[in-house]
Amino acid sequence: MKLITYATHNTGYLDSLKISAKNNHFDLKVLGYGKEWIGFTQKINDSKDYLKTLDKNELVCFVDGFDSIVLGTSNELVQKYKDFKTDLVLFSASRDNFIMNIIFGKINDNDVDKEYNRLNSGLYIGYVHKIIELFDNVCNYYKCTDDKDDQELLTLYYNQCKNCLLLDTDNILFYNLEFDQNILLLYLNVGLKKQDEEKLPLKNNYYHFENGRILIKNKYMPVIIQGSANSNLDNFTDALNLPPKIKENRNYFEYSTKKFIKKIKNQYPLVFTIILYLIKIFHQLLTIFIYFFVFFSNNREILMFIILLNMITVIQWYVFGNCVLTPIENMLEGNSFVYSDGTEQSFMAYYPSLIFGKDFMFYFFSFMPIVTTSVALYKINKSCHKNRR
Repeated sequence: MKLITYATHNTGYLDSLKISAKNNHFDLKVLGYGKEWIGFTQKINDSKDYLKTLDKNELVCFVDGFDSIVLGTSNELVQKYKDFKTDLVLFSASRDNFIMNIIFGKINDNDVDKEYNRLNSGLYIGYVHKIIELFDNVCNYYKCTDDKDDQELLTLYYNQCKNCLLLDTDNILFYNLEFDQNILLLYLNVGLKKQDEEKLPLKNNYYHFENGRILIKNKYMPVIIQGSANSNLDNFTDALNLPPKIKENRNYFEYSTKKFIKKIKNQYPLVFTIILYLIKIFHQLLTIFIYFFVFFSNNREILMFIILLNMITVIQWYVFGNCVLTPIENMLEGNSFVYSDGTEQSFMAYYPSLIFGKDFMFYFFSFMPIVTTSVALYKINKSCHKNRR
């Protein structure tokens, strides 16, 4: 059998995938290398073109190139697939959540009562002719244009044709690793650009890793694992003596978050616009209050409150690298204002930076907490001396 992946360039865990595939006797074929990335349906079209060059009865397995690692052998994968006694294409399945429901659509009615019931297009296995047939049907039902998402299209098709493919709901062949944390916290990390820094643990409430294999609730040991959404798998690569992640700015969670926001915006445009402008107005008024009100007020309580807000501002910059409102504001608006060092720039600072320059605005907002805190402390100290007299 052949193992296939799609990668236009070398990033993420592509090197780890290559080595782990070779160590487990897989014949890995990398498609798309050196091509310009156009969109997710590009994978469907190029995969179909390659599959047409193979024997129609050959068994092939497709894995995402940047976040997958092989743990078991090719013989084990083939046998586990054949144990299903089917010729349908078998996809990996992940746990569902309300955000995935909005992004990719509802899950198939057949899988509602299963814990792992969300189709994941990053891992699948099947016979060449059945995969070609499946993708042809999907593209006949829905236009496979470059702006479409392959997982969304497959989910929509699976709901139309409930017995046209299968999900590995017990994680027998595949497993999509995940954090055991609240999904809202996970997407908040995306907004704060912290997602890539948090490494998936070797053990949590869903799985544990030992002796080079993942064990799912003490029952199944999948052959291939995937850190869905380009998660950080460095703990696993360290344990397996594989290369660490090659990092870049793109992150699938960021992509899916923006896709989620776009869908919400299209469904509830008025509510979305109101929320966006409330955040922007609050952010701007808060900035004006912290940085300028200190020069006009002699009230001790207000001055102490400004010092406290400055301390919070500096702490969040140190922890998150940004004001927490800035990336959320930019993501909601669909903008990506950044300073020269890559730090996100607020909407409020963007237009003045066109006049004074980005570096000036960066240093202005960096030094203003020091300046306003110093002014506030001076006024409080002066007020104390005055009262003593």
